Amino acid sequence: MKIDNDRALLIRTDYSNDEKWNRVIGKFQEEDDLGYCANVSIISNKALLYNLYIKDIIEVLQLKTKYTVGYIFVADNETFKNSKSPILAVNIDKEKSYPSFRFIPSVASEVDNNLYISNMDFEEFVEMAEVMEDRIFAGFQKFH
Repeated sequence: MKIDNDRALLIRTDYSNDEKWNRVIGKFQEEDDLGYCANVSIISNKALLYNLYIKDIIEVLQLKTKYTVGYIFVADNETFKNSKSPILAVNIDKEKSYPSFRFIPSVASEVDNNLYISNMDFEEFVEMAEVMEDRIFAGFQKFH
């Protein structure tokens, strides 16, 4: 499996609902009000990634040695059972402790682009998500 080092990864670990997965992908590829979309590589491989934990994903995909973007996005069990389809964002730069937060797919471009260009750091998103409804980041407009 080839991993693009210039993009964040959207990794699917739950395979219970293909229709919902396609909606999630659509939201990631949708342009925001400024004309940006999330710049992600999509990884969906049931045989390899089914129900894996973060540490296992990192090991299986060899992310510590082959991947230079410091975070990943995961569509896990919570993504598929929750009506908001919250994606798990995980900071994989930290050793053994992987800070994370959840966000709704329609704000994927806000999250990805701000992290990628270091306009905001991961901890700022964690803090914002903690004070939002259900502890899910729903965009900057919802934050005010």
